[in-house]
Amino acid sequence: MLLLLVSTQGPDQGIGLGTWPEWISAIFTSFAFVVAAISYAFSVGVRREAQSRLVYSRVEDVTVHKKGDKFYLLQNDARKGDAAPGTVEHVAAGKPGERDMCRALKPVIHVTAVIHNGSEELIGPATIQLVDAGENRIWDDVSIEVETIDPKGDYVVNLVLPSESSSAIPSVESTVTFRDASGYRWRRHRSDPVERLRSAAGKQGPGPRQQSNDIQEKLKPQGAIQGLGLRLRRLLRKWRG
Repeated sequence: MLLLLVSTQGPDQGIGLGTWPEWISAIFTSFAFVVAAISYAFSVGVRREAQSRLVYSRVEDVTVHKKGDKFYLLQNDARKGDAAPGTVEHVAAGKPGERDMCRALKPVIHVTAVIHNGSEELIGPATIQLVDAGENRIWDDVSIEVETIDPKGDYVVNLVLPSESSSAIPSVESTVTFRDASGYRWRRHRSDPVERLRSAAGKQGPGPRQQSNDIQEKLKPQGAIQGLGLRLRRLLRKWRG
């Protein structure tokens, strides 16, 4: 638009006083367009993050099994399960119609966890991992990936992990990484605010090992600046609603 205004002048003409209103109008029009574009992009981002904040994971049950105990891998309406290497062995059903079982090769904890999708959109894939909150470490040798989770739906999983004790129940929390309906990837670590993972939309996000490394960094003691940054992010998300 500015170029058009310049081209209307003759080769021997300067910019007269009569052309300044047009220049000012063009500048304000261009500025208004830029502001509108930024506002639109921001509102889209806010809506996308608002949807992602409705997705989280939680631990619902932790059971300790001693070495030699037999138990069913899938319990508490779990649809999928996995065990850390070297923790269990398969035990075939003894009678027709019975389910196969597992036998603990060492003290283990049997965890029931839920991925909750409170949004109106289908999400997936989603990956859940578990954290020992007491020891500030993540179990990085086992995770479960779920292909899709329905809107307003839950997906229950079971995970078997090695335990340091045959009686004590550790403080177990969860981390979930997921892709939203627009193809953007997010992660919610424990009860922290949801964070956007900077992989391109539709592209494969970080695998469980990379996620474990990232989460392990989060578990390290935070300095004053990092702690202040986390509190500010939480305050901003609360202010957005």
